[in-house]
Amino acid sequence: LEELHKRQTEPAERFVAITQRMLGTKYVFDALGEGPTGRVDKDPIFSLEKMDCVTFLEQAMAMTQHPRLRDAVAFTQRLRYVGGQIAYEKRKHFPMLQWIPMMIREGFVEDITRKHGGEQTRFVTKQITLQSYQSSREGRVMLERLGVANLVMGRHRLPYLPLEVAVRQAHKMRTGTIISVLVPMPSTSPFQIVHQGVVVWINGKPYMRHATKVWNSVMDMPLVEYLQSLRRYRKPRLGVHLLQ
Repeated sequence: LEELHKRQTEPAERFVAITQRMLGTKYVFDALGEGPTGRVDKDPIFSLEKMDCVTFLEQAMAMTQHPRLRDAVAFTQRLRYVGGQIAYEKRKHFPMLQWIPMMIREGFVEDITRKHGGEQTRFVTKQITLQSYQSSREGRVMLERLGVANLVMGRHRLPYLPLEVAVRQAHKMRTGTIISVLVPMPSTSPFQIVHQGVVVWINGKPYMRHATKVWNSVMDMPLVEYLQSLRRYRKPRLGVHLLQ
């Protein structure tokens, strides 16, 4: 990692090189956790042997930022947990309600959705209450694990690009653009985002690089082809949100 940082002085090029080495890594849902002494999730706090879509991004961002692995491991926890405190109840479990807004507030990323969408940008608004968690199986699981005191509630708003707009904007998305995929959900549901990946440019073309359950690994897919594929689900995706 230190040698790679010396060779690749540009962060975007370094990011591509680091994630290139992750291609083919096994996909495992909820790959990371609190470590062997964890209260709820005893998965490792860092692993290059298995990843899901979010842990792939967090670890790649951390290694792009820090040339020493121990520092990258520590920085991963800042991205993953509120205040970097490794505890299940401090994890940023909900991408729309926690992961995205907290990453923006802490200065790790910038929301560029409206830069690409302009007047064609749409918005999802949430009003989250205790009943929001009680009304679905997934919500009840989180309620049981987190407890009422650690639930995220209140009003939340997120911009997104409809798929047809995202397809037209694909060739303007730079390396390092984080794509979050939204599905239609009730305005009272704490869930909305089902997948995340990142744009990389290879030989003059944009690709979606992501840890995907479909291929059971970290892999590349031409970006336009990927965005178009989101229309073919039995339950079509709503659109995408963009961070840089």
